Amino acid sequence: MRRTVTTNQQSYPVIIQTGSSERFNFSTPAVVVCDRQVQRSYPKLLPQYRRVILPDGEANKRLRTIEWLCLRLLKLGCDRSTSLIGIGGGVVGDMVGFTAAVFMRGVPYYHVPTTLLAMVDSSIGGKTGVDLSLGKNLIGTTYQPMAVISDPRFLLTLSAEQFSNGLAEVIKHAVLEPSLLSWIEQHRSQIQRRHLPTLQQLISRNVEIKAAIVAADEHETLQRMLLNLGHTFGHAFEKLSRYTIPHGQAVAIGLMYAMSYTAMPQHQRVAKLLQQFDLPIRLPRPYSPRAIVQAMHHDKKHRGNYITLVVPLQLGHVRIDQTVTPAHLLRFLQHYHG
Repeated sequence: MRRTVTTNQQSYPVIIQTGSSERFNFSTPAVVVCDRQVQRSYPKLLPQYRRVILPDGEANKRLRTIEWLCLRLLKLGCDRSTSLIGIGGGVVGDMVGFTAAVFMRGVPYYHVPTTLLAMVDSSIGGKTGVDLSLGKNLIGTTYQPMAVISDPRFLLTLSAEQFSNGLAEVIKHAVLEPSLLSWIEQHRSQIQRRHLPTLQQLISRNVEIKAAIVAADEHETLQRMLLNLGHTFGHAFEKLSRYTIPHGQAVAIGLMYAMSYTAMPQHQRVAKLLQQFDLPIRLPRPYSPRAIVQAMHHDKKHRGNYITLVVPLQLGHVRIDQTVTPAHLLRFLQHYHG
């Protein structure tokens, strides 16, 4: 199964097929970049390439890691003809993409996503970046890969939590496109059993949704912001938890807050699906409304003293509100927390 992402920079294929990670013809010379978890799980994947291993986790998605990686590439003799092959989840993809954008002022790179979250969301569209102490992805660029190679077999090795984290992004897409929501409800059992043909269809449908939005607005001037549904709240929850709340869980909870903000009529239907996929709909511990507002104010989409919120009015009808004041948001959170 093959999909295409078309942008102003370039068009590139998304290959969604079992075994594709081993059969794809990457350009050479190339270096594989992965984290320790991927190295432990797939030590023999693409053995013909040199390999650089990054430290695990969101806490290491920082500029210091990018500098270390660039120095390591120089020591390996890499130059502008070298391609990077990023194997891993969203954190690895963000860092490899950012490194490819800035190393030697730009080298080619490939995504080989190993998590559902990366396959349906973060590997598509060229967003790259690292975190600062004040928030997520505050330094980054838009830099498209040469190709995305999604092998659904990777999903069979994910923990239950890792798998459900990816489903949060899937359900976010389903709020944007209600036909996907109905399809997920009809195929819930096969998804939970990780039936490979169903997962292949699931990835493909999500790639189509995201690719269409990216093609219309590559640099997130407006329409692409729709993909941030649940994320302004979610990123704040991640930051306040010191990243102990995984991204997918934070998005699921953020989606609940966003639906409550507009009193979306079908919010119970979405909440039911989140719970059926073992995703939380409430924070595991309370944060003060003021702390949440402060964290949200450092979100990269804010404009002056206004916070940008992506809010669902109905399934399939989502609005970008760039006029939300901290005071208004504080009142909503105080009411929501009771």
